[in-house]
Amino acid sequence: MTYFAGTVAANLARVSGISANAKANDIKTLYKATYLINRESELVYQQFAQKQANLDIQLNKGDNIEFTRYAPLVESSTYNLLVEGTEQDAEKYYTQTVNAVLDEYGNFVAPSSRVWLTAFDPKLGGLASLLGKQASKSLDLKIQNVIAQGFMGLRADGDTAFQGEVVIVEAATTATNLVVTGLPSGINASTHYGVIVFTSGVNQGITRTFQYASTGVLTVAALPNIPLAGDTARVCDTAELATGDKITAALIKKVVAMLEVNEAPKFPDGYYHAAIPVGGMKYDFMNDTEYINLKHYADPKDLYKNLVGEFAGVRFHSHTHPYKHTAGTIGTFIPTAAVQMVSIFGSDAFGNIKLAGKDQVFEVCPPEFTVSTPLAMKGTMSWKNMYCPIVLNGAWGCNLFGVPTLL
Repeated sequence: MTYFAGTVAANLARVSGISANAKANDIKTLYKATYLINRESELVYQQFAQKQANLDIQLNKGDNIEFTRYAPLVESSTYNLLVEGTEQDAEKYYTQTVNAVLDEYGNFVAPSSRVWLTAFDPKLGGLASLLGKQASKSLDLKIQNVIAQGFMGLRADGDTAFQGEVVIVEAATTATNLVVTGLPSGINASTHYGVIVFTSGVNQGITRTFQYASTGVLTVAALPNIPLAGDTARVCDTAELATGDKITAALIKKVVAMLEVNEAPKFPDGYYHAAIPVGGMKYDFMNDTEYINLKHYADPKDLYKNLVGEFAGVRFHSHTHPYKHTAGTIGTFIPTAAVQMVSIFGSDAFGNIKLAGKDQVFEVCPPEFTVSTPLAMKGTMSWKNMYCPIVLNGAWGCNLFGVPTLL
């Protein structure tokens, strides 16, 4: 058996003109590069995730990171005028916490030894490309899943029965049961749930999914602080969205206005940015008479990835793997569902936390003769990522939910 293994290694070395050991190293380098190139080409959402080295979770320090921020202080009708000779009471402030827990994602293929020995370049080069695309789509879809449940929602059909602003009522309000006024009429059964984003008060920017509990009451996961009477929030349920409910110029302008009201910071280029799925969503957008073709004023290669146009202070980027869900079930990815979304956001609206220095791994393991694999019948190629997308401020982003025109 040892002689046979040596013969195979020698044959591989003769074909390539290098030593057997060197070939194994070069194979790994070559195909890792192929994987990374293909992976990077698909990462549209990831390019806008907040990236700060000090946000990474350090090695051997657990898998959880907690962000603490402060709710804005109350605005004063007297502009905080001081009275001469009088000490005033300290203003109460509220902390908010956002938690992220790292998870692992990955997959692998196991090409046979015949493939490794007889059709190396065309077969395994293609597999490396497939793995790269799968890894990138998995990451961007996971980010979209978090964003779908984390940003303010706006329906393409404008139906006020399933969306709008609500106001917190103090009576019987707890951190998990919200008593509200102005609850849209369509959200009136236990089967209805959606997304609520606080736009003012002690939980400003905090996001939760909600479920209808009873008249004027929504159930949510525990909030950092018990809401106060008068705090406002936006709710959105995607129930009953149907074909033809598409984005419009007016909706985009409304989103921009909402982001500006919530003081969402712009990116360094002075714009908000948006991710739009190719196909019907992009088709509807580019058919709008107010759409501006990016090539009319700039060279796309000098700007962000997949940039296709701008409108109303928003730069749009296309991507090929839309996050879809069945109407009324935000947060459950269904590849064949009809409802899609266009996400528009400001800087630092969301991030992607990773383990310092260990956010992605790609490994190539050719067939190897060992006691447990005496015939070396297959090798493996695998990818594995450890990350945690997280919405940092839900009031700094908005999802336009719709069902695009059928092509």
